[in-house]
Amino acid sequence: VHTGALPICLAHKRVGDLLQALVLTRAAMPGATLTIIGQGPEKAHLHALTKQLGLEAAVTFRVDLSEEQLNTQLGMARCLVLPSEREGQGIVVAEAQATGTPPVVARGPETAAVDFVVDGTSGLVYPVGDITALADQLLTMLGDDARHHLLMEGALQAASTLDWDAAIMPRIAHLYRALISSEGG
Repeated sequence: VHTGALPICLAHKRVGDLLQALVLTRAAMPGATLTIIGQGPEKAHLHALTKQLGLEAAVTFRVDLSEEQLNTQLGMARCLVLPSEREGQGIVVAEAQATGTPPVVARGPETAAVDFVVDGTSGLVYPVGDITALADQLLTMLGDDARHHLLMEGALQAASTLDWDAAIMPRIAHLYRALISSEGG
């Protein structure tokens, strides 16, 4: 069973939390693996932490993926994990949902990534920094096939509401028509 994460390796992305949660997850599901995509100043620290936690065989680090390769990785993952305590939009959450991959996202005062997720419907949410709660959400994603299937459907539905041509443009056109009507009327 494989889970994926797509944070760039910066301290506020809290990838170390994910590695620690993977230890707890693997206690219940020894086959759980993780792919971390990205690079940055935390890369050496995360490699060292992976080794310290005994996760070398379970964790893969990937960098410099093309957009196609990234989408393939997203589509193959059981879930996307975004443990970040600070995210502007977290567009990677919507990208994962568009591939049918449900996200596990940290909720905190400085992250808007949770705006893409209805907890329990289009993904799962946990309190930022709560490693046990993150491990619990990973176990749900990895071990409950029926719930995972529902979350996949919810993720695809959430992504469809963000489709520019099918969902966004009609709303913008409606807003403009309403504004024009109110000025002329």
